[in-house]
Amino acid sequence: MTINNLIENVEAEISGDGRRCLTQAIEVGLELRKYQLFTEEFGADDNTTIEAGVQLALAMWKEFRTIEAERLLVKLIATSRRVHGMGHDCTQFAISALQRVKERRVFLKKDDEINVDEVYRVMRYTSDGERCVVQGPVSKVVYDPRSNRSEPSHDGAERTFEAERANVVTSRGTPVVCTGLQKATHLNGKIGDRREFDEDTGRYTIHFEDETLKPVMVKPENIRIVFDL
Repeated sequence: MTINNLIENVEAEISGDGRRCLTQAIEVGLELRKYQLFTEEFGADDNTTIEAGVQLALAMWKEFRTIEAERLLVKLIATSRRVHGMGHDCTQFAISALQRVKERRVFLKKDDEINVDEVYRVMRYTSDGERCVVQGPVSKVVYDPRSNRSEPSHDGAERTFEAERANVVTSRGTPVVCTGLQKATHLNGKIGDRREFDEDTGRYTIHFEDETLKPVMVKPENIRIVFDL
């Protein structure tokens, strides 16, 4: 399955087939099938199944389905701790993945311009939600051919400071909650993943965790980052 997926991707690149641009969605489907197969073959408690589940969660996260990924990882960690123990490699692998998925990364805006070259972590809100505590810029990961490893670059030390909420721009896949909506009041308090940004309207598309709700376009001032699901 993995080999066939790679072959299809390479063939698409060679042919320039734009219709095969949904590589990440294909990977999610592949990892889901593997997780289902391992669950049927070895059971949900087996470390192989749990590791496959972690890979599925990471694939979801890369496709900006952060809420699904985080929910799955919490479930996998609970299972692995109960069956294999806290110190088991399988448990630690899942915990490491959850820490990665739970990072809420943002960009900062200055003079109405977004600096996409610098990424920050947002830690929490202050001043009744009008300001955010941010940390960064996050060091970029670079490949070192001498050690054959990828290591964070240390171009500058990270610092922690406060920024106006209006100048904090969420990244795709960030879990958010709707608030202050006047027309669609039934969506206030509903959480979802922040997906696309429409430059013409200045709104984000929110895909809700509740699948009975259709995606909607929401102004940045009507969403808040969800730090803990």
